Order: sequence, then C-alpha cells, then structure tokens
Amino acid sequence: MAKTLGVVDRVEHLRRRYVVLYGASLVAQATGVSRAALHFQNAAVAVAEQRGIAGTIVEAYTRRAEPREGLEAGSGAADLDVARRRSREVSDPSRARLYAGLIDAIEGSSLLDLQPAAARERFGRALDFFVTYDPTDVPRLHLGRGRASNRLGDVEEARKDFLAGVRAFEAGRLKVAAENRVAYFDAAHELFDQLVALSATDPHAAFAFAERGR
Repeated sequence: MAKTLGVVDRVEHLRRRYVVLYGASLVAQATGVSRAALHFQNAAVAVAEQRGIAGTIVEAYTRRAEPREGLEAGSGAADLDVARRRSREVSDPSRARLYAGLIDAIEGSSLLDLQPAAARERFGRALDFFVTYDPTDVPRLHLGRGRASNRLGDVEEARKDFLAGVRAFEAGRLKVAAENRVAYFDAAHELFDQLVALSATDPHAAFAFAERGR
C-alpha cells in the first residue's frame, strides 16, 4: 500500500489524485479488506481537505466512516458528524440529498447493535433515496433495516424487509457492475440466511429459502 500511495503522490492534479484514492478505497471495501480501504481513504480525506470543496470533503469523510466501522464499532461516528456538518455547505440540492443518503446508510450500520430503533429509521431514510438513485444498494439497506427490526422483536417487519431485499437482488443481479458484485452477492446470501433463520418452525419454507439462495 505504501508503494501505491507513493505512486499516487506523484499525481499533481488534486482532483485526479482524489479520484484514484477514493476508487482504491471503494474496491478494497467491496472486497472486504477494511484496513486497506481505510488506508486509502485516510489519504483521500487529506486530499479532499487540500481541495477545500465541500462536497468532496463530505464524500471523503462519509466513505471513511465505513471501513472504520468495519474495524471497530462506533469509530466512524466522528467522521459522520463532520460529514453532516459540512454537508450544509453543499449548494446543489441533489448532491446534498445523495450525501444525506450515504450518511444515513452508514450511520444505520453503526447504530444497529446499540440503538436498533435509530438504525431502522436511518436505513428507512436511506432506502427512500437509493431505491430510485442506485438500486444496487437496496438489498443491503433492506438487510440492515430487517436486522434492526429483528433486534427490536418486530419479526414480521424484519421478514418483509428480508423478502423485499431478495426481490431487489433478483431484479438487479444481472445489472450490477463487476466492482460491486462481491458486496451485492454477500448481502443476498445474508438475506437468505436471515429468512432461513426466521423460518425455523417451518422446515419446508426454510428449505425453500436455502435452495433459492444457492
């Protein structure tokens, strides 16, 4: 990674340097290498601050929160606070809404274990946005909201979300970009696992979900 960053540092144009670092972080996160993702995103945050553009700064801090949460629960909260604060400086309403959706999605994950009711609210807000903006994220968001409902003891709402996530996955699996396929299919496998677990008293339904998820 140090060698990669050394090469990137030779890219003089700050925007190009940011795009390379941000892209490397996304790929690392999508393939489950959170430590590498954080390494690249730390550098991306530094470049974003150098550029001084509010939208880029919001994006950089929001995305850094995700690998930080993957490594230690709750550690991304400070980045999300910065992102929310700086998002007030974004003048383009559509970009501001995108950043709000990203923040809600990542914050939902960070709140899931300790504050499931708040997590369910965040996932719901994110879903309202991403269902039309980028359906690729929809299965993962239904999984998150379903888990929050499950933690609250609301099994029927959890089941509805898991089923909705499966339908979204099956509708979009042939369209998902190659770089997003690992995370997309991982979310689908988890959705089917959750449905199998909720069908413990109905062996036929459990078996059907297990077969459907293969």
